[in-house]
Amino acid sequence: MKKEFLLSMALAATCSAFAAGVSDLVSSERFVASPMSPAVKTFSQTRANESIEFSYANGAASGLKLNGMTGGVSRAYMLFELKPEDIKRFAGNQVTSFTVVSPFKDNTSLNSIPSGRFFYTTDLTKEEYTQEFSLSEIPFEFNEIEIDTPYTITGEEPSLYFGYSVVVPQKDDMYYLVIDGVKTSYEGAGMFGSSQDGTTFPEEFYSFASAYGALSMAITIAGDNIPKNASFNFVPSAMCIPLGEATSVPISILATNGSPIESVDVDYTLNGEPQTSHYVFPTPVPSGYNMLLNLAIEFPAQTSKFQEDVQFTLAKVNGEENVAEGNTASATVVVVNEVPVHQTLYEEYTSLGCGFCTRGFAALEYIRENYPDFVTASFHTNYNGVTDAMKTVTSFPTNVSSFPSAVLNRNSIVDPYFGTQQYNLEVPVVGDILMANLVPTVWNVKVSHVWESDSLLTATAEVANVMGFTNKTYRVAYLLVADGITGSGRNWIQSNYYNTDAPIYVPQLNQFCRGGVYGKTSVAGLVFNDVVISDNGIKGVSGSIPTNLEAEEWASHSLTFDLSKIKSTLTIDKNKLRVIAAVVDSRGNVLNCAKDEINDYVGAGVDGIVDENAPVEYYNLNGQKVSDPSNGIFIRRQGNTTTKVIIR
Repeated sequence: MKKEFLLSMALAATCSAFAAGVSDLVSSERFVASPMSPAVKTFSQTRANESIEFSYANGAASGLKLNGMTGGVSRAYMLFELKPEDIKRFAGNQVTSFTVVSPFKDNTSLNSIPSGRFFYTTDLTKEEYTQEFSLSEIPFEFNEIEIDTPYTITGEEPSLYFGYSVVVPQKDDMYYLVIDGVKTSYEGAGMFGSSQDGTTFPEEFYSFASAYGALSMAITIAGDNIPKNASFNFVPSAMCIPLGEATSVPISILATNGSPIESVDVDYTLNGEPQTSHYVFPTPVPSGYNMLLNLAIEFPAQTSKFQEDVQFTLAKVNGEENVAEGNTASATVVVVNEVPVHQTLYEEYTSLGCGFCTRGFAALEYIRENYPDFVTASFHTNYNGVTDAMKTVTSFPTNVSSFPSAVLNRNSIVDPYFGTQQYNLEVPVVGDILMANLVPTVWNVKVSHVWESDSLLTATAEVANVMGFTNKTYRVAYLLVADGITGSGRNWIQSNYYNTDAPIYVPQLNQFCRGGVYGKTSVAGLVFNDVVISDNGIKGVSGSIPTNLEAEEWASHSLTFDLSKIKSTLTIDKNKLRVIAAVVDSRGNVLNCAKDEINDYVGAGVDGIVDENAPVEYYNLNGQKVSDPSNGIFIRRQGNTTTKVIIR
């Protein structure tokens, strides 16, 4: 599917090996960045009024390595298959041109493959049409070629394939074919075959799309019968509207159009009043196939609280009637006093023994600097024969198969730096977090803490559901994380595989690259933040949320951490702690979360005798004294005792 956002320029390599099922194809061992990243062309550029570029790829990201083969010329074949429903959908139109992306060597400085051969066929045993073309020497360059004999799609083809082949340099075993790096469930989005003699069509093709991503290739389909339709892709099951305020709720749609898309109209009826939400895109969206577009439904201010099931109709695209399948969707609209703020829980899985995990470290530091409101935590474990001094959890909340990994809300595993690679941001996973934050939630979550003694810290979570529920099972999960963790010795040395890479990333990762202050294979002296230091309550505490709760009714639960039981090898600064509380459902998915910074520990005085006659002073979370606190979280100080309190 197309994305409205440009791709990042790298493919995540992990510390686990993939099995491609074909000896000629292996995954990249490191990230390779495109030199064109400031201005990358995608496959959805504006064309003639009635034409689209069809591709399963989301642009050009990185690649799959072709092993050089000896004993004769080796020709590599790459192709994708048009789905049967698309063959019928595009019947009567012509495939008039194709676009392929220049491959690249490991250092991305040169493409030494001068030419290729385009083909299309309805029978995967032969090339029914071939056409030679030249390839740019610039890696990641888009090569667009008109087809001498355009192919007319009849709609009756049992199958239809488009692809190209190149001769792989025999002495070069570090050559990469360009893909988008976004795994897809459609196996036909990227297929590979090889010919030892360079002339015989491959006897067998292997799909790599589900393991590595779609082939970065496009075909131009032009004619008078280009489909024009749009359907809902994501509409939240519940939408919250603040009482007395106009608001908007983000959704996404899938659109196919032979001309740029400028606007979308969504019709609905709310509280008996027909409404039309007219959304105009900031800039027209170029024509394309199955483009994923993000927009918002506008709601007028409501004067009373109510809850209502609403049907939405994707009525018009560019002012023209939209009659596509999937043009209706339903959601429950709730008018509430307080709209919950959705915070995504980002949990990193890492290890000192993982050389690629320095990019996860870098991503956390980048987020810490640029997105301090994000809720983040880092789980350490032993790996590759290395005992990690920061491993404190024996049973993780999510199972991951490789390091580094990150999990969003405990239901979406992504690369901790590059995420799903859908966003043209300095650290693309930030885009995944921002998009997840936009998804409405029905849960309000707040968390605070109190020092019971020098070693006992009690966290209190307050939760409310704007819709209420009956006979449902939810739990509060807790995380206690620490910043400023460091140590010495072999169990504190971070492996680093980026030491030979050029510094093409954000500064937090460039420091591990060639010439950086940590640009070596083993790094000592790092200071780690966001480290999970206790497994108390990490998967959720049974009975922490009632099974029945009225709409907007608050429930509270407390959990005490005994810091004397924290791993003895960790030196903890009690003023550099953070507690996270999250609502999780019966499957362990995080529905919303909140964090509380702990920086009010005052030493042994916590255990001392409280002077009940000492004056009570209140401070806000910025340390400013408050004379008359109300409706918020404050620091309460009486004598040598400091606590954090919620005042309503």
